[in-house]
Amino acid sequence: MTIFTNSNYGNSPVTLRQPDFQQIDQEDKINDTNLEWKSWRERAKSDNSIYYFSVYSNDNLVGEIFLHDINEETKEALVGYRIFDSGMRGKEALLLLQRFVKENTDLKTLIIITAENNLPSIKMAERCGFTKLGTSRENKKDIVLSWKRNLP
Repeated sequence: MTIFTNSNYGNSPVTLRQPDFQQIDQEDKINDTNLEWKSWRERAKSDNSIYYFSVYSNDNLVGEIFLHDINEETKEALVGYRIFDSGMRGKEALLLLQRFVKENTDLKTLIIITAENNLPSIKMAERCGFTKLGTSRENKKDIVLSWKRNLP
């Protein structure tokens, strides 16, 4: 896995698409995390443990979402996401990513790590079927949420 290059995934209005990094840089207005996200984008170009998508709503770029630290042995991956417009919540993108994982991979568990004060992100993850596991080993102020794939 690396950068999503297939046709658009999902139904309008929200779709996952191949990233256009130039357009992302133009839309990117979140200054405190720009360097970290650019680093993820660069790694996605060659790192098979990352799978990167852009998020569009009604043909407008609204964010980015990706799987990272994909572990083929344990069938787990971490999820990173960012929505550029705070008025646009990423629930649909996270649900689409889960559907993509079910239909196109053999991953069994997705994990989100978010700051304990990022209540919109925590609530969105919970609305998408993630459950709180506890705090991160690395930073006790981060909340760990997990989604287990429903097997047929």
